[in-house]
Amino acid sequence: MRNEEGHYEYKYIVDGEWTCNEFEPITSPNKDGHVNNYVEVLDDNSDITRAAVRKRLTGADPDLTSNERLIIGQFLEAYPDVE
Repeated sequence: MRNEEGHYEYKYIVDGEWTCNEFEPITSPNKDGHVNNYVEVLDDNSDITRAAVRKRLTGADPDLTSNERLIIGQFLEAYPDVE
């Protein structure tokens, strides 16, 4: 699966209310005064870069950023435990 490069805005629904995560990047208010979280997706086809990231993430004691931990946690929560 290939991600399309670009700027993507999003929000979370917590207790029925739209909200932003203050610990993630936040946009400036738009013309309607709305503020969103956002992510920049870059198309990086460098095999060397991918290999370095893969090595760092799969090492015995990976030094993960909080965002990497969040992404991995969300991925794992999406799949039920199989025994």
